[in-house]
Amino acid sequence: LISSSFYVTERQGERNCVFYYPKAVWVRLVRSPIDCLDGGHYRLMEYSLVTSIIKARGFGFSRVRLIPKKHDIRIIANARIPSKLIYFYKSINTSLKELHAVLKTIKQEHPQLLGSSVFGYNEIHKEWSQFLPKLRGRKQKIPNVYIVVA
Repeated sequence: LISSSFYVTERQGERNCVFYYPKAVWVRLVRSPIDCLDGGHYRLMEYSLVTSIIKARGFGFSRVRLIPKKHDIRIIANARIPSKLIYFYKSINTSLKELHAVLKTIKQEHPQLLGSSVFGYNEIHKEWSQFLPKLRGRKQKIPNVYIVVA
């Protein structure tokens, strides 16, 4: 009954609270963020193209959620959840689990091959705390430092 009239979600910064947005209000709130998605990493596709892409690969796709913030909407792509369409597709994370295990093994046995790659937030601090003193101890100009998150 509630979901037929309201969009039910949490809000960023408001843990353990549930918010009910009338569907007409929710449509107005998300119109701008959805327009921003089109042309960036996401784009509107014909149904036939979507089905042909999904059938050609062994994993599904990420689900996008929109979480309200104080003055904006946060867009979150969740790659953990399997799809709930007519056909069951493994989640992206499940599909990539074996590749992840291979990369972790390579990092343990041959760390020089993956450079400063990390596999979790805890490792970021460890790598950064070892890297920073070396960088500051240089007598030359500090080079540009690039951090890539994927």
